[in-house]
Amino acid sequence: METAQRKLIYQPLPKASRIKIFIPYPLKQEREQLKAINTSFYHPNQKLWSLVNTKENWELIQRVYTGKFEIRQADKKVSTPVKP
Repeated sequence: METAQRKLIYQPLPKASRIKIFIPYPLKQEREQLKAINTSFYHPNQKLWSLVNTKENWELIQRVYTGKFEIRQADKKVSTPVKP
């Protein structure tokens, strides 16, 4: 898969409150689908989208994006940047 077009869903950690999703900028249709989901949010510092981590949302994104996205284990918790 071409690096610029790599689409990722990060498997949430056990106590994570949100499911993180990376969608490359050129993929407008996939972004619009994700924006339509009620709990979607864009994190500009991380350049990731997220959804509330519920069983229903996890099943929804797996159903909608099957074969289009790579599911990857999160390496570690990514800290949120803090502005001094």
